[in-house]
Amino acid sequence: MTIVASSRRHAVAIYLLLALLAAAGIFEALRMPASIFPSVTFPLVKVIADAGEEPAAHVMPTVTRPLEEAVLRVPGIQLVRSITSRGSAELTAQFSWGTDMQAALQRVEAETQRVRPDLPPQTKIDVQWMNPAVFPIQGYALTSDTRPQAELRELADYKLKPALFRIPGVSQVFVIGGRKREFEVQLDRAALDARHLAAADVVSALQKDNQVLSAGFTEGNHELYLTLVNGRVDGLHALERVSVPVAGGIPATLGELGKVQVSREPSTSCSSPSPTCCPKASGGPRSMTRRDTSRTRSPACATRS
Repeated sequence: MTIVASSRRHAVAIYLLLALLAAAGIFEALRMPASIFPSVTFPLVKVIADAGEEPAAHVMPTVTRPLEEAVLRVPGIQLVRSITSRGSAELTAQFSWGTDMQAALQRVEAETQRVRPDLPPQTKIDVQWMNPAVFPIQGYALTSDTRPQAELRELADYKLKPALFRIPGVSQVFVIGGRKREFEVQLDRAALDARHLAAADVVSALQKDNQVLSAGFTEGNHELYLTLVNGRVDGLHALERVSVPVAGGIPATLGELGKVQVSREPSTSCSSPSPTCCPKASGGPRSMTRRDTSRTRSPACATRS
């Protein structure tokens, strides 16, 4: 009864204190920044290494271990976890709360680049700072019953992706899925043996022919013009006409040495709790299989800056 009686005697002061607290709460609420995707800083840095199709037993000693040792040299680090699978290694570096993550990210990048010469030549390294900005905020799927996947992929790469990049606030746009167009050459062993050629000779001829080279400058009308020689292959028929040198004989065209046809690159399906649309930018276990699907879908997603 003493507390109740005291509250009744000081009712005005209590009401005044409650009013001041309510006013202060309203004032702070109006000044508090609001966002659908608030800027939250996590003390986590992820290192993703892509080693192609190397087996996990080979990736562990040649990629994962050197990267772990490099990341552990960064000041302020508390824990490093790694996941090694076929063709990839993923490291998660945990720092202390309150660490300057911009500086930590730069130090991790510097350490990974320092050991880059010791890794397999085809290894690609990506370092990401884990924050809500790396999660996709919008996704689109392109489907068609009449157009092939390769055409949808080109539409997403060359038309939709540049258009999404022009939207204010968009920092990254990923295109996944679809099928890229390829040209497949099936060489005829008899035709190669008759001209004393090897498959490496054909590959070398293709690499040397499919180029754009400068032929120097020409002067005319008091102006200087740059001359370019365009040897790029722009279609199936142009590829069939590529010349392959034959020692002591007449050069042979690629169409005479085998069958040239339009194909599609092998597709890979990947399932993982990925923070981005990038297939190998994930932090957990995943399964990967090769497949040949007829569904014409090419999804794209964007992340905010």
